[in-house]
Amino acid sequence: MSGGKKQVKPGPGFGPAGGPDSAEEGQELKRPDAMEMVKKAEQSLGTVNIVYGPHDVNFDFAGLTIAEAENALRGLLGVEKGSEAYVNGHKVDNKSETKLQGGERLEFMREAGQKG
Repeated sequence: MSGGKKQVKPGPGFGPAGGPDSAEEGQELKRPDAMEMVKKAEQSLGTVNIVYGPHDVNFDFAGLTIAEAENALRGLLGVEKGSEAYVNGHKVDNKSETKLQGGERLEFMREAGQKG
């Protein structure tokens, strides 16, 4: 080092320093997928995607049972008592025992043929 200047190596996230974002010569640098990062953030925050009719919203409902979420959404989105519930596309039979986790999708549907 000449002239009293200190050489600083960039830390992780700056590529050439050998951190997790660096690549060997000839290798392609792999960046995280944006949707994967969003999904991980939603899981850590406890965000659950709620779908009912035209509504598609996210709420911090992780840890609630589906029955509790349904109750909370009754006034907000007009979710009807007795609506069928689906988590990640799978029908839920016991709403009072099934707890939601961050990153899940909860969908409420009325039974076919019901007037509303």
